[in-house]
Amino acid sequence: MKIAPSILGCDYLNLGKQIQSVVDGGAEWIHVDVMDGKFVPNISIGIPIVESLNKIQCFQDVHLMIDSPEEYVEKFIQAGADAVSFHVEATNKTTSIIKTISSTSCLCGIAINPDTDVKDIYPHLDKIDYVVVMSVFPGFGGQKFIESTPEKVASLSFFRKENGLNFEIEIDGGVTKENAKILFDAGADILVSGSGIFKHDSPAQAVQEIRGMCF
Repeated sequence: MKIAPSILGCDYLNLGKQIQSVVDGGAEWIHVDVMDGKFVPNISIGIPIVESLNKIQCFQDVHLMIDSPEEYVEKFIQAGADAVSFHVEATNKTTSIIKTISSTSCLCGIAINPDTDVKDIYPHLDKIDYVVVMSVFPGFGGQKFIESTPEKVASLSFFRKENGLNFEIEIDGGVTKENAKILFDAGADILVSGSGIFKHDSPAQAVQEIRGMCF
């Protein structure tokens, strides 16, 4: 299980310090939510933050919650992203974007909203490295976890096994130590948590607590 703290939950005045603390605490990935105010009703950080995070030894998992992601994937890769995911609901150029990302050393992911059927992405799953299953509707941190999420995870896990595929399953939204075990049991490989980690008195300890539930 990989734990990916989302910087959406950070205190931005102490961004570098907080990220370093969770990296030291064992977090494998750092999740970077990019929002444009169009695809989702919020605006967040962008390319300059990704560039700044290069000063910290961390794996940058950049999640593009933006319209027309095909216009930006290469820019985020050049800025230092190690993995880039985009929403299939935000573009009609899914195949082209996958080819663009996969032509680099960057991992390629596709993300789906809670109301998107997992079957819609089955044709792409042999070409990507991971799937981001949104367990809240994207846009704001601190939302309540959607209880039907493990069913989606189980469907993806079954499809993966039945077809001999190797993509990982990432869960994003409302993840805490209370629901980590059920997600792990359903087949999740990567857990994204923002508020659940950075609102903790010790973010590094929160990483360990979530991981500790996944056995």
